[in-house]
Amino acid sequence: MSIRLQFKFRSFVAVITIGCLCLGGWVAHQRHWIALRQAALAMDGIQGNPSSKHSIHDKPYSPHTLWLFGEPGQSVIHVALDRLHGEELQEMRALFPEARFVVSQPGEPLFHWPPLNP
Repeated sequence: MSIRLQFKFRSFVAVITIGCLCLGGWVAHQRHWIALRQAALAMDGIQGNPSSKHSIHDKPYSPHTLWLFGEPGQSVIHVALDRLHGEELQEMRALFPEARFVVSQPGEPLFHWPPLNP
């Protein structure tokens, strides 16, 4: 005995519409994240280094599904400490979870954030 599911056309259209709205919201969120990343890299005192697919020490891809939109990953981001403060550095870390941050202050040696040996 086979069970045959029957749907009304109206229900089918409603499900497709909800699916498209969810997909559109996800795309909008990803595009916003990319815009924030690009704006952060355009700030004075911040320099990003795109990931190299040839180095085994660098993470070669951008986080999550940003690679679907052509956003390159950043292996290292150099930050001048006089340009960013603690909260801004945390925001940068949230925008670039794949990157290692090298923070420098004029007259002081470089230190790595997060630490190289956790």
